[in-house]
Amino acid sequence: MKRAKLIVIIFLLVFLMAGCNLPKASEPTAVDEGAIRTSVAQTLAAQIEAGTSEPAEVAQDTEVPPPSDTPEPTSTDTIPPTETLTFTPSLTPSFTPSPTSSVPMVSVSLDTNCRTGPGLVYDQIGVLLVGESAVIVAQEQTGDYWIIENPDRAGTCWLWAEYATITGNVSGLPLLTPPASPTPTPSNTPSISFKVTYENYHNCGITPHMTFKVVNNGSIVLESADIGVVEVATLTALFDGYTDVPFVSTPNGCPMELQYLSPSNTAYIAVPLAAVPNSGSHSASFRICSADGLGGLCLTKEINFDIP
Repeated sequence: MKRAKLIVIIFLLVFLMAGCNLPKASEPTAVDEGAIRTSVAQTLAAQIEAGTSEPAEVAQDTEVPPPSDTPEPTSTDTIPPTETLTFTPSLTPSFTPSPTSSVPMVSVSLDTNCRTGPGLVYDQIGVLLVGESAVIVAQEQTGDYWIIENPDRAGTCWLWAEYATITGNVSGLPLLTPPASPTPTPSNTPSISFKVTYENYHNCGITPHMTFKVVNNGSIVLESADIGVVEVATLTALFDGYTDVPFVSTPNGCPMELQYLSPSNTAYIAVPLAAVPNSGSHSASFRICSADGLGGLCLTKEINFDIP
């Protein structure tokens, strides 16, 4: 709108100025040029004061394109968005353990005793042999023993774990404390004791023998003897020697036939003589032992007796 007004004003000024040079057909009415210039100048001044005049460069006859309602795009460098990588974890196959028996079993690499408790002080009531297996029912708290079904009889027993191989699941087994130690039965100290008496004098064929009765009243067997027989009046030795088979079963027995004499039993010792003994007082010495060759426990006794 402002540009149109300005063009009209300029056009009027040009037209007025051109009219001054036209040929006069008739005497025109006198025009006050000064008044016109003054009027134009006042009009321009009024527009400038009102802020409606264009800047000097706009006053030139230059075609200014009309403003567009659509804003021109501003050219900017657009940074492409950063690509975000999304990690999709691969499926890891779950581990499936190989099937095993849920019943815990035990076998041994060496024959192992099974007892009423953990240790040698407990009675042995079974044996787990190489090649056998048994069900485990419990575990000793220290892990040194397994409580198993007794392979030889009803019930359970305690097996030393030294030679044991375990299969199956033992995690759920109960833990047991050892039973009270058994009170040891006092063992009788082996003792040797015997009683010897003169039995008779008799002949075995052509060889005379003195026979002595022996009663074993000790707790161990008697197996060997060293014997000496002396005639008191002359101090003559009638016999002096030892034997590993001294006993016979009858008072008139001649060959030595018994290997040993058991406790609480009776046997006889037949002593061969070099000559027929004289009547009167005699003395005999007996050293009897629990093992051959006068070994083991030994006891010596002497007796005096008369031959009629």
